[in-house]
Amino acid sequence: MTRTHTLIAFALCLLAAAGCGHTRPTVEVRGVEVRSNGPDGSVLAFTLVATNPGDEILPLKRVDYRVELNGREVYSGFRAPETTLSPNGVRTIVLPAAIAGPLTTAPGDYRVEGTILYTKPGQIAELLFEAGIDRPRAPFQGPVPPASR
Repeated sequence: MTRTHTLIAFALCLLAAAGCGHTRPTVEVRGVEVRSNGPDGSVLAFTLVATNPGDEILPLKRVDYRVELNGREVYSGFRAPETTLSPNGVRTIVLPAAIAGPLTTAPGDYRVEGTILYTKPGQIAELLFEAGIDRPRAPFQGPVPPASR
């Protein structure tokens, strides 16, 4: 076996061992609020609830998301969630979205979708995340539930 093959095999073993047995968090869209609405622009705030069903801490690193109205993208961005999911814990994350012009439809008609990047448990998993080798994601999508509009 060549040195390159050995290094690849070693990296795959590390990748397999990193965060072994962790459970991916779940993310739900729970609500939307109008933060401002004017002729030049509006700001919506989408509320997500992230849940860690596992028994280990999961640091949340980044949220990438986009907002659509009638199938057309009206905002895209990213945000650092600045939080960690405790074992069996729940956290609320608020995502702002600046929309050009005044709102001409109900806030609940907007759809948000994206992913939360997080780190699996363990130092090896953290190193693999920082190196860009293993970046686990928890997806979310959906319109705002009617009860929260």
